[in-house]
Amino acid sequence: MARDSFATPGAWRSITLEIPVPAAVEPVLAAAVAHLHHVGLLHVAVAVALALLVRALLQRSVPRVVLNFNDDAEEKDVIEGRAKLDVRKVSPKDAPPGYIRCWDPCTMQDLGTVKAFSKTDVLDAVARAKAAQAKWKTSSYAQRRHLLQVISRCITENMDAVTRVACRDSGKARVDAYMGEVLTTLEKIRWLCSQGERYLVPEYRESGLLNLHKTSRVEFHPVGVVGAIVPWNYPLHNVFNPLLAAVFAGNGIVIKTSEYASWSTQFFGRMIQACLAAAGAPEDLALIVTGYGDAGHALVTGLIVCISCCLVIIIFLINIYVYMNVSLIS
Repeated sequence: MARDSFATPGAWRSITLEIPVPAAVEPVLAAAVAHLHHVGLLHVAVAVALALLVRALLQRSVPRVVLNFNDDAEEKDVIEGRAKLDVRKVSPKDAPPGYIRCWDPCTMQDLGTVKAFSKTDVLDAVARAKAAQAKWKTSSYAQRRHLLQVISRCITENMDAVTRVACRDSGKARVDAYMGEVLTTLEKIRWLCSQGERYLVPEYRESGLLNLHKTSRVEFHPVGVVGAIVPWNYPLHNVFNPLLAAVFAGNGIVIKTSEYASWSTQFFGRMIQACLAAAGAPEDLALIVTGYGDAGHALVTGLIVCISCCLVIIIFLINIYVYMNVSLIS
């Protein structure tokens, strides 16, 4: 009989526990307890700390991504010398053919123009992503986690820059960008890195009494390239949210953003390409296209398999929010 006693916090008495132990095991258990008392908890703590240190040293290092700014609108919180547009008349189509007019909704300062992708441009982006995904689909979960960790470090170390760009393109307050863009994106990365593989590995099912000689399992395989059409209200999160889900599942992705949030895609597009390069992932694995309704139409109708965003969530079995149609290329 093994006996132990302890005093509960705030209590005036001790509690004695009596646990039945086989006679053959009792001497071994007693020796182990005596040894623990001998080495002390300090030694145990040191051993655990050393084990954690060795584990950390053996883990793959996460490279740092340095982001460059194209102009003062990306680099500075306050910009000068920009024309102010009329809030009552301005439109994304107030630009030369093939371009999108961009402005800061908060100050109405002109941010210039970005390219409006044609149908040919969109289909070319899809083809490039498909070629990149053909290489990425055989990547290990460790490689996919590494890419997400690179993105996480990039966002964390460039938090002021990414929130500045998101705010300038959407007109939101900085605190909304930190909470609704950065925090949610980083949390999804954390969840995918810690739990994503668990929901994508093969799952075994009962085969029934008549099939005892067989095994049944459900396997999850990358389906190709995801097409995501996202709105304007969270420029950072709406781009990275479907991207994270797609690449972790072994897919590529082409993201079509709103014409009302196209300016920020230049910065976020460079950011994505830098992270892909730093992680050793294919260059065209994740691409952004900008344009009007015809660009979105080309992305959807140019795909072989078209399904709703709800089915995408079921297939990937991860928590993603896509606000408009999502398409898959087989």
